[in-house]
Amino acid sequence: VSTQSTGSAKKTVSQLQHLQCGSSNKLFYQIQNIMNNMSNRANAITTHTSIVLCVLIVLNMITSYFMLKEPTINISLNNIEIFRKSQRARTNEQALISFDLNADLRPAWTWNVKQMFLFVTVHYSTENNQINQRVIWDKIVTSKTNAFYDLKGVTSEYLIEDHVGGLRGNSINMTFSWNSMPVSGILWTTTQGHHTFSFPLEYK
Repeated sequence: VSTQSTGSAKKTVSQLQHLQCGSSNKLFYQIQNIMNNMSNRANAITTHTSIVLCVLIVLNMITSYFMLKEPTINISLNNIEIFRKSQRARTNEQALISFDLNADLRPAWTWNVKQMFLFVTVHYSTENNQINQRVIWDKIVTSKTNAFYDLKGVTSEYLIEDHVGGLRGNSINMTFSWNSMPVSGILWTTTQGHHTFSFPLEYK
């Protein structure tokens, strides 16, 4: 009787262990299925959101071009403030000018513009170099309300310096340009507003 009872007890324990093992495996697979479903749903939501954002970015970029209007730009020389030879090198020439600027860039400001970088450049040619460019003034505009300038007699921020004495009596082309930095899309540069003047033959 004792042997039979022991055998029955062992068989019962074995069955319980088997049942517990089966329940654990079933629970594991259920949890795994739940996690897989959550992962698949998260991936689907992320993919869908990314596609929608990409479409919105492209639409924002395309529609902004239809909103562009031509700004009003007028720039002219006010005065040649300084025109001299450099004290460091006698062949170098230095000049400092002032100019008048009326620039209304608000028509060129759309919802896709993050900021604008404005700059005034002088261009001239010499025997040694066909292309010479100097930036003499720049500003950063961060809002449409500030994209309007009406300046009189503004002194250039940077010297015009030529290392071979090519300024005296030379014709100078002064231009106004701006970079439009978009929220999305391509950075582009526009040049509008030109004025031509000449430096004198004598230093001042």
